[in-house]
Amino acid sequence: MFGHERDDRELDDELRAYIDLQTAEKMKAGMSPADARRAALIESGGVEQVKEEVRDVRPGVWIEALVQDAKYALRTLQRAPGFTLSAIVTLAIGIGAATAIYSMVDGVLLRRLPMGAGDRLVHLTEPSTQSDDEGFFVEEVGDLRRDLTTMAGVAEYHRMTFQLYGHGDPLRVTTGVVSDGFFDMLGVKPALGRTFRRGEEAVGAAPVVVLSHAFWMDKFHGDSSIIGATFTMNDRVHTVVGVLPPLPLYPNDNDIWMPAGACPFRSAPMMMNGHNMRMVGAFAVLKPGATLSQARTELATVGARYAAAYPAAYPAAQKIHYAATVARDEMSQRARPILYMLMATALFLLLVAVANVSTLSISRQLRRSRELALRVALGAGFGRLYRQLALESLLLAFAGGAVGVGIAAGGIGLLRSLATRFTPRAGEIQMNAAILAFA
Repeated sequence: MFGHERDDRELDDELRAYIDLQTAEKMKAGMSPADARRAALIESGGVEQVKEEVRDVRPGVWIEALVQDAKYALRTLQRAPGFTLSAIVTLAIGIGAATAIYSMVDGVLLRRLPMGAGDRLVHLTEPSTQSDDEGFFVEEVGDLRRDLTTMAGVAEYHRMTFQLYGHGDPLRVTTGVVSDGFFDMLGVKPALGRTFRRGEEAVGAAPVVVLSHAFWMDKFHGDSSIIGATFTMNDRVHTVVGVLPPLPLYPNDNDIWMPAGACPFRSAPMMMNGHNMRMVGAFAVLKPGATLSQARTELATVGARYAAAYPAAYPAAQKIHYAATVARDEMSQRARPILYMLMATALFLLLVAVANVSTLSISRQLRRSRELALRVALGAGFGRLYRQLALESLLLAFAGGAVGVGIAAGGIGLLRSLATRFTPRAGEIQMNAAILAFA
């Protein structure tokens, strides 16, 4: 790679010595110096031809030829700025659109959930003839936690809106009300402080709250001294014990989170006792080795047993039963058809861009037919010509791809805003190695 000039000098010296020896031999045989040298050159096959043959078998010669072809391709493209600019812009639009939409598909549909439970997180529902989800009794969640063997950490969840007092103007906050083991079940570690401890969902326990990362940044500007601060909510003083990481928390990105027992509605005696009031949702995590199919079979068995034990709570006419859905699928359910449609549209746009650039390239090569014919006449092989043209195309493709990635990166913020209407995973739309590989 780096000793070619020295090698060429040594090759010149070797060939010169060989010609001199052959000339001397022929002069001994009686030829004149001029005739002897001419005969020696003819027998050698030509000095320059021999040099080319030697160079063609040197180690790394293909790299040298590739570099030469790349330089020539760059000069060729620079001599046609109109064609080059048109091709790069056309490819950039097609590649940029496809890459941007693929970043949505990757973030929302393909990537596993960014939490410890990952794709083992399951949403439990109770469909009936009257509703997609009747909701669970508070006591029912505890029964499932005790009786299910294919799932671990069954936790309740519901959402409320409360007024928060104590720091400036009153704040109206959406609040996730959960079991104290909810975040441990999900495998979510706090960015600051801690999450809920066992026993903090008990009615009468000291009220605590955990802030979402977005709420903490928006209202408190990332102030780490927020841990230990107190707020008044529902006429009780609540202490901030932690801040969550910036994750898409399912099923909703709430402002704050509180243990179930601190919710005045959920902790009312009529909600707590027996199978009387359906109010809460339920989530669980599949145990290692358990499948969703096995979990659904067990839910059907357990549900039949509960229906027999509490016939008034599970009217036969309503056909109330248990269902389980992988949370990742449910989080992307609304976005899936939209993303598929957008991806198909983007790929069609890319196909149109490639077709346009191909047409431009073909018409340009036709205009270069004389140049190519001359190179063939001077000894260039067809393989060398193919490589030359392929390098020009690759340079255009890489340039278009680089500009396209810039276009896609600039549009990711807009795509996130669009995706927030359909999925809580919009925050995961970002540039990463998979997106660059796709581009």
